[in-house]
Amino acid sequence: MPKLNLKSEIIRNCTTLLSGTAIAQCVTFLAYPVIARLFSSEDFGIYTTILSYIDILVILSTARYDQAIMISKDINEVAAITKLCRILCIIVTTIVTIVSCLIIAFSETSKLDLMILFIPLLVFFSGQYRIYTILFNKYKEFKRIAVSDITTSVTGTGLKIISGMVGLFKIGLPLSAVLGRIAGNITFYLQLRKTPLPSPKKGTIKKMMKKHKNLPLFTMPKDFINSFSINLPFTLLAIHFDEAFIGLFSMAFTFTFRPMNILNSVYDKVLYERVSTKYLNNQPFLKDIIRFFGYNYLVALPLFVVAFIFAEPILTLLLGVEWADTAVYFRYMLPWIFMMLISSSISFIPNIFSTQRTEAFMYVLLFIARIVVLAIGIRLNDFALAIKLFCITGTGFSCIITAWYFKLMLNHKNYSV
Repeated sequence: MPKLNLKSEIIRNCTTLLSGTAIAQCVTFLAYPVIARLFSSEDFGIYTTILSYIDILVILSTARYDQAIMISKDINEVAAITKLCRILCIIVTTIVTIVSCLIIAFSETSKLDLMILFIPLLVFFSGQYRIYTILFNKYKEFKRIAVSDITTSVTGTGLKIISGMVGLFKIGLPLSAVLGRIAGNITFYLQLRKTPLPSPKKGTIKKMMKKHKNLPLFTMPKDFINSFSINLPFTLLAIHFDEAFIGLFSMAFTFTFRPMNILNSVYDKVLYERVSTKYLNNQPFLKDIIRFFGYNYLVALPLFVVAFIFAEPILTLLLGVEWADTAVYFRYMLPWIFMMLISSSISFIPNIFSTQRTEAFMYVLLFIARIVVLAIGIRLNDFALAIKLFCITGTGFSCIITAWYFKLMLNHKNYSV
């Protein structure tokens, strides 16, 4: 294996982002022993159900045109795409607001009731946050991204503790998430004012929409289906099982999927910028990715083994005995999360090679498979079985799609090792 060059750009950029993310997540996870004792599993079940809808709907907020920012060649194109994404975010938020109000008006049995009103707020501010993140990523402003991540995490976490202490149990978690995201957006906005984007030239927005039409046609449906399928336990199982089960699984999800997702988002930002730059300059990049993930596995494997063996005592110590059953779902998820360390971090590869249609088809098949395995658990009235089958399906798919990503890179001319 080649020696790790700590002075290389890819390592420096990852270190910058990870340092900011590490601080943000340390604040969050250090606070979880307190938060878990302030809120019940039912509270977490409802909160995670809301977040699952946000993860799904935020995909629509920009029609995935935000991905085009990274592969734009000049500042005018970047300005046009950024403006387009902001307009789309406002339109989607307006539609979500109307639908949310209609649900409240005509539904008398919803578990979420007025909590639904937090959904459009989180869709808007999460969509804007995503636009800012990719924009700063384009110009390698990783320190500014780290600052906003820390601001979001510290604000949201602090408000969760305060809301729990003053008795805002049901409403406190989503309200804190909204205010945390607003704080992060304000940080981005203040930084962007120092170097504002120019007004896009006339006709550039329409030109960019046509040029990057594969993003709304294939990437957006693929990402929407993928997000929907990942969140199926919270949207589908929540209808058939008690909120306490959802709350226990959501805590396992918090301690596995969400840290991995944050880590992958760091890798994605750095690798996407590096690969897209080399791609535009007709330079090879596969060697960078192979080296990067070689070290990733070397470091990650022992940590996953320890987490699997000592899951129950660790989680019980951190969260309290009432959360002990979380360890069951935590162990189910670890193999899937381990495989996703690679697959999600290089999920931009189809955007580079314009193979979004094939990828979208693969995610449709995954979505169908996940519905089938969850339906088996529902049919047998076995929540744990449903989650186990769900995680096995995700692990297998991550192996398949990772192999496909590397096949694309190996087969493409001028981009082999």
